Parts: sequence; structure tokens; C-alpha cells
Amino acid sequence: MSGRQPVRAGASRAARGTTKPSVLRLARLDLRTDRSGSFSLAALVLVTTVLAGAVPILFARAADDALPAMMAAAEPVQRDLAFKLDGRLVGPIADPLAEVRAAGERLQADLPPSVAGLIDHGVVAADTPELSANELAGDGYTASLGFRAQPNIEERIRFTEGRAPALTKPVTEIAVSAETLSSLKTGQVGWVNGSPLAVGDQLRLFPERGDSMLARIVGVFEPIDPTNDEWADRALLEPRIIVEGDGDRVDVHGTALIATDQVPAVAERFGGAFRYAWRFILDWRGADAETRATIAADLAALRVAYPFRGSTEGSEVPSLSTGLLVILERYFRELAATQAAMTLALIGPACAAAGALGMIAATIARRRHEGVMLVRARGATDRQVLVARLLVAVIIVVPAVAAAALGLILAAGTEWAAGVLAIASTIAILAVALATASTAQLLRESGGQLRQSRPTVWWGGPRSLVRDGLIIALAVVGVVWIGQRSAARPTGGAEVVVGADAATVDPLLLLVPVLVALAGALIAWRAYVPLVRAGAAVAAAHHGFVPVHALRGPSRGAGALQVPLIVLVVTIAVGVFSTIVVLSLQREQDVVAWQFVGADYRVESATRQSLPLDMAEIPGVEAAADVVLRDGVLSGGSVRALTLMGVALDADGYRRVVAGTPADGLLPDALWTTGWTSQSGLSPESPIPAVLIGEAARRPALRVGDPFEMSAFGRASHFQVAGILPEFPGASSPKGTVIVPLAAIKAVEPERTLVADQSFVRASPDLGLEMRAATIGSYGAPNVELASRAEVRAAMEADPLVRDTSIGFVLALLVSVAFSALVVAVAVVRDVASRHGEIALLRALGTRPRQVLGVIVVEQGTVVLSAVTAGLVLGCLMGALAVPSLGLDRFVRPGRLVDAIIEWPVVSSVAVVQALVALLIMLVATAAARRRDPVPAMMRDA
Repeated sequence: MSGRQPVRAGASRAARGTTKPSVLRLARLDLRTDRSGSFSLAALVLVTTVLAGAVPILFARAADDALPAMMAAAEPVQRDLAFKLDGRLVGPIADPLAEVRAAGERLQADLPPSVAGLIDHGVVAADTPELSANELAGDGYTASLGFRAQPNIEERIRFTEGRAPALTKPVTEIAVSAETLSSLKTGQVGWVNGSPLAVGDQLRLFPERGDSMLARIVGVFEPIDPTNDEWADRALLEPRIIVEGDGDRVDVHGTALIATDQVPAVAERFGGAFRYAWRFILDWRGADAETRATIAADLAALRVAYPFRGSTEGSEVPSLSTGLLVILERYFRELAATQAAMTLALIGPACAAAGALGMIAATIARRRHEGVMLVRARGATDRQVLVARLLVAVIIVVPAVAAAALGLILAAGTEWAAGVLAIASTIAILAVALATASTAQLLRESGGQLRQSRPTVWWGGPRSLVRDGLIIALAVVGVVWIGQRSAARPTGGAEVVVGADAATVDPLLLLVPVLVALAGALIAWRAYVPLVRAGAAVAAAHHGFVPVHALRGPSRGAGALQVPLIVLVVTIAVGVFSTIVVLSLQREQDVVAWQFVGADYRVESATRQSLPLDMAEIPGVEAAADVVLRDGVLSGGSVRALTLMGVALDADGYRRVVAGTPADGLLPDALWTTGWTSQSGLSPESPIPAVLIGEAARRPALRVGDPFEMSAFGRASHFQVAGILPEFPGASSPKGTVIVPLAAIKAVEPERTLVADQSFVRASPDLGLEMRAATIGSYGAPNVELASRAEVRAAMEADPLVRDTSIGFVLALLVSVAFSALVVAVAVVRDVASRHGEIALLRALGTRPRQVLGVIVVEQGTVVLSAVTAGLVLGCLMGALAVPSLGLDRFVRPGRLVDAIIEWPVVSSVAVVQALVALLIMLVATAAARRRDPVPAMMRDA
């Protein structure tokens, strides 16, 4: 008995040794055998989750900041709610404006909650009709004043002279701003040479109905904060000055401040008629993303309930004046364009990240393959191995994803928890699926043995051919569709879309470039093998060892190069596409800035008076061209009377101003004709050349060489069409524009002084401060306006969504390059490691190390070269297809298609830089892998 016990114990141990291992034991074995691989996969999943989860959070925060920034950049009259109502003042004498304030409170209570919740404070005012100041009437000059009563205004102004008005009889005390006081002049020698009024002067004013009244100026004030929205209408600060002709007639319309106690006495003069005004100042920082669509819809309904009218006399419904809906519509359109552009830009990082996860998972699977073969030999089934690998992947991936998601939620806030968890779950499922699929692929290999290079059919076989053909066919259909969509898009103006519908991103617009990129990558891979095979045949004819051996593997269709090639193609294509989008947007910004300004600078009189200085005399100005603007009527062609803007342009000066710019050569040579006489334009036999622009070119249906008549420049009335343009930089009017040479107009009436209303200036952008000081600083903003091309361009670039779009493209490019570099590095290390036996054999046969390195470099160089070529072509194709439909016009000039701008030196350099990064990574990975001792590989293969 005792002799049998050891036999039974040995048999028991043998039996235990052949027992099938459990799934848990297999999973623990996996975790213990490759800790570095587990750590690499966890780190990659962590980084990918953080980057993917941060994208929507950063975009949403940028969108949240964009609307307040747009509102801050808009004029106060656009971003506030202003109601007006014509009526007759009623209410207690002790508080004459009590009823006005009560009406404002009722208005605020009736506002939709979404809008009412944004109100920071309100401003109440009551204005009288204008009263004529006959004592100020002079040679071609008239003046009129309206009175305004505004509660608590003393808190927002300071008096530079005199004091605040008080209740007095029979003379009404008034206070005016410094600008208004300087425009009120006495004397019969004309307004320009008249003497301004001063504190203490009295005026006799005449209303349309009722007796005249005396008003005494007792104070001059200035605003404490002139940029506050409370001064939106500017009537109390700046008079409205209307100049007709060459300054022959000037009408001044000002507003004076009266005490609220004075309102009943003033109302008695003209039957109590007042215009009540309620302005609600809004704080847009309280408008979150979820309520903005509601606000837009409520504003649209509010505009219907309180329609804008010039006069509300006889009505109890106030008139609403606001530009909020226009700003919101622009915001939603820019948001949609940004979402579409950024979604396309994220194709590259997403593809590269998926490729990196797949390569890491495949590498880990191959490194654990020997252990898998061992446990299979001990009786483990394929299902057990797969379940164990699935469990291991869950153990590795889920903690990394959870840590990344928790960090994002803690950093960004719990309101982002749902979105972050959805993204994290998607990445976790993808990573686990890739890890499991890599193991399944190895288990399917014949005999469970790995092969260093698996010959494949270059066209992929019947199943791959059908799949690839379907993807390519869908891409072609999408290309045709998107081309028709761009051609059918209206270019005359922006479509009116209200609310969140304006921010809807067309899914087909996003799908087509993705299909194009995928189809192009598949074509590049299918074409890669036969091209390399042809190169191998050529190399074999020349008996070169390095090219023959280097091209042998790719010509057999080595699958190790497939993923790096496809990832590189897509990454380079998206990088080129992103560059094209940024270049196209910048080019359109340049065009819009030129179109708006017309030169480096445009200086003009805001009140259609003569410019107060000669721009050419400012130090640093290279050239200046004067412009005289006159309202006129065109007769000719298919119209008998078309109102338009006549523009007399200093042609010689303008040619110097725009030399070498986009406007150079825009005007025909006929405008540079010399030798004008006093008979020019006086008869059909001596017409003056003219250029028709905009509506003046469309409606009359005139052609080049046709005569027409125009009453805009005195006796010169006969003109001839010398050119037709759809628009002209800096000098286009909605009702139509006609440009004529200023020299010809001056020759017709030499005794008449034609002073410039506008001037185009050529000067360095760095001269902006000096230009502003010489114009606005010296003569005041109400009288002179300065438009700078550099400032217009800077304002467009400062748009938060424009800035974020450009930054997003750059970040997407950098992330995609980083992930693609990781894919390439892993692929190269894996390929070189699997070929250690081959390399060792070559070394044993006498191949020099330099030749071995050359073999690997040439083999990998074919991948990079193919990726650069295919990626460059694909990126340009994606840009040409998608840019016109992305809605980039919403950032600059709504309604005008933004064409794709392909600057080959720039886009080629982007592709080459990406390729060089990939090639550098290949060389580093090759050098690192090649340093390993080849002897063990030779012994193992032997």
C-alpha cells in the first residue's frame, strides 16, 4: 500500500497539471506577464479620454463667451430694448413722470421671462417735439431744440459750466452738452462763421402749435461715462447736423435737458404732447446656452407685438427698436459654422487616436501570444482566452477612463457630467473592443503561429473590393451632392433663420468629407502595393540590394504598413484641409476689410460737411485721394429717375493710394483722362466718363459706351458709361453709386469751391494712433469718422468664434500629428522587432549595418511618400468641396460664398512637415529597435 501512494500523488499532480485553467487565472496571468503593455494602454486611454472630453467643454465655454462679446462689440442702440410712445402727459403734478415710470414697469412686467431676466436696469425719459429757434436762423442755417426730462440724470453727468436747470417762470431753464452748445450759433453770415452761444444766453423757441417760449441756457454738461448704454441714442450729447449741397444749407437739431418739475409748464405750451422712451439695459452674462434659443424666439414674438414705427401718435402700443435679434441670428449662424468646421477638423485626431489604440492593442496581443499558445496547449479554449482578454481589457481601460472622466467633471463642473460620461463610455467600449479583436485575430491565424509578413492580394479580395467600392461610390455621390448644394446656395444675402434652427449643422455636410477621406485612404492603400511592386521590379533590374530587399515586403502586401499608411493619409489630408479653411477665412477677411474701407484708411465727414484738414499733410501719409459726395438722380437706359450717390473721385490720387493693392486697376483708364474743359459734361457731344456700381449698374440696364444724364454735380449733367462694377471698395451705396473724375467736375465750374467730404489715405497700419489723433482727436467724433483697414480686420479676428475656430484647427492638427506619430512609432517598433531574425540573418551573411538601416528607411519612406501624395490631394479635394458650404461667410460677410483658397507653398509645407515628423519618428523607432541583440532571434528562429 505504501508503495502505491507516491504513484497516486504523481498522477494527481499530473491530472491537476492538465486541468483547464479558469478565466480568472488566465486574466491574472495576462496582467502579470505584460505590465508595461497594460500601463501603455491605460495611459493612452486616459489621454484620449481627457482630450475627447475636453473638446465639447471648451467649445461650449467659447460659445458662452462669444455672445456677451458680440453684444459688447455692438452699438448700445442694437443691444438694448428701446420702447417709444407718442402721447400726452398725464399724472400728478408732484411727480410729473410718475405715469411714465409706471408705464415702463408695466412694459417690463409684460416682457417674456427669458428676456426680463436679463434686464440690469432701465432708463426713462420724456421728449418734447422740436421747437424752432428763429433767432438763430441765418444765411442757409436753421436750428431747433427739443426738451428732455429724465429722472436721476444728475447721477450720470457733470456740469463743466453753470448748474442744473430748475423750475422757473416764465423763462424755462435748460442745460445742453458742450457739442450741442458749439453747434448753436448766432449771426447772419452763415453757420460756419457764426458765433456760438454761451451760458446765460436766451432763446425764443416756437413750437408747431401754441405760443412761443423763452429758454435760458444755465449749464453745460458732459457724461461721466459716455460709453454707458444709457447714452445709446446720443441725442442729448450730440446734435444731429444735416448739411445739404456744398454746405449751402445747414440744419441743426439738438436736445436740451430740463428739470422734471418743469414738465407741466412746458407741456402747457403745446398741449402736453411728449414722446415717452423706455430703455432696458440687458446683461447677457446671465444667458446660458439652453435659454438663448428661447430668447431669440421670444424676441421675434416681441418684435411682432411691438412693431417698429416712426410715429405712434394715436396708438397705445409702443414701438420697439432693437438689433438684438440680428445679433442673435448672427451668433447662431457663426456657432453652426464653427461646429461644422471643427467637426471636420476633428476627423484627423479621431482617426489617429483610433489607430493608436488599435496599434497598442495589437502590439500587446502579439507580445502575449506565446502565453496564449501555452495556455491553449494546456487545454484552454479560444472562448476562455477571449473572455480573459476581455476581462483584462476592462480592468485596464475602465479605471483609466473613470479617472479621466472624474477629473474632467471636477474641473469643468457637474453640468458636463452627462456629456463627459457619454464620451468616456464610447472610448472605453472602443478600446475594449479593439483589445479583444486583436486577440481574436491572432487566434484565427493558421496553427496559432505568427508570421513575419503575410502575403495578401493587393486588391484585398472580393469582400474588401465590395466594401471599398461601396465607400468610394458613396463618396462620389456626396461630392456631386455637395457641389450642387454650393452652386444652389443664394449669394444675394443671408437667409433669415431665428433661434436654434440657425445653429443646426447639416450632417451630410460633415459626412461627405469623412467619406472622401476614408475613400481616399483606401484607394491610397490599394494603389500602394502595386506601385511598390512595380518599383521592386525596376529595382531588381538594377541589382541594388537595398531597394530590392526594402521593396520586397511592401510588394507582398505586408499588413503591418496598412494602418500607419491610412492614418498618415487621413492626418495629412485633415491638416491640409484645416490650413485651407484658415487661409480661406483670412483671405475673405482681407477682401471684406478692403471692401469696407477702400484703402488703408478712409476719413469722412459724418455730417456731410467738408473735411477739416488735408490728409496729405499728416506726417507719414504716402498718398491721399479726395472724394466729393453728392445725392443725384440718373436718367437713361431703362429708368427715367433713379436716385443714387454721385462720387467725384480724385483719380490720380486714388491710383497712388491703391497701387499694388486688390483695388489696383479696378477703375477704367478713361477716368484718368486729362484736358478737361469748362464745356465737359454740358452736352451729349462732350460727356464725362463714369463708372456705374451696384443698383446704378443693374436697374438702368446701361452698357459700356451708353450715354446717360445725372443731376448731382451742378451744370455737368451728360455722362458716358466707362465701366460697370458690382461694387466698389469704400464707396458703394445701397441705392447705387456713380463714380466720375473730380478733375472734370472742377473744370466745369472753376469758380465753385468743391471741398472733400471723404478721403482715401495710404499709410502704414502703425500710423493708426497718429491718424486718429489728427482727425477725430482734433475735430471730434461727431464731425469726423475714421475707418482703418487694420482695425476692421482686427475686429473680425477678435470675434470669439473666429478666434476659437482658428485655434481649434491648430490644436487639432497638433493632436493628430502626435497620435499619428505614436501610431507610426508603434508600427515600426513592432515591424522591426518581428524581423529580428531576418535582420540577424542578413548581418550573418555579411550585410553591413548601414545597408540594413537603408533597407528599413527605404521601406518606410515609401509609406511616407505615398501618404504625403495622397494626403495632399485628399486635403485639397476636401477643402474645395467643404469650404464653400461651411458657412464661413457668417464670420465676415453673410450671403457671399467663401471660396477655397489653396496656396500651394503653404499647404505643401504643412504636408511635408507632418511627413517629416512621421519619418523622424520612424528613424528613431528603427534605431531603438535595431539596437537589440539579434543573437536570441537567430537562435529562436533556428
